[in-house]
Amino acid sequence: MKKVSIIFIYISIVLLSLLITFFFVFALTGIIYYATDPYYNDALNFGMFLVYMILAIIFCVVGITVGVLTLKRLKVAKTKNEMLSLSILCLIFCNIISGILLLCMEDKDFDENFVEAPQGNNINKLEEKLLKLEKMKNDGLITQEEYVELRKKAIDSGF
Repeated sequence: MKKVSIIFIYISIVLLSLLITFFFVFALTGIIYYATDPYYNDALNFGMFLVYMILAIIFCVVGITVGVLTLKRLKVAKTKNEMLSLSILCLIFCNIISGILLLCMEDKDFDENFVEAPQGNNINKLEEKLLKLEKMKNDGLITQEEYVELRKKAIDSGF
């Protein structure tokens, strides 16, 4: 889950960078149009246009900053609590998917060396099966050939 979050954060940073470029070019186009068109005298609309463009650029810069900070913090974080505030900021500003993934992660997801224990203890089950087969053979319920065949099947299915 950690790697998927990192991928989504990288995608967000790239897209926000492209969006900043778009907003910057769009704002420059508006300024040039306003400055060169003698019939365009609506200063209020132009002012609002610039305010919206500046806010959009600021939002993108904040998103990129949160993304970069989240990536740096993910490299050293050992628990979910260390990432809680950045996860929420990432959810709001950077990428909703990576924010949700970061909030859903458990402490074991932050530890690179964590190895999950097997759900069932296969070795104990296999040992029980083999002991049961040996008891059946000793009690005369199965022949030596059946014992060997069943033992081989048990070992093959146990691993």
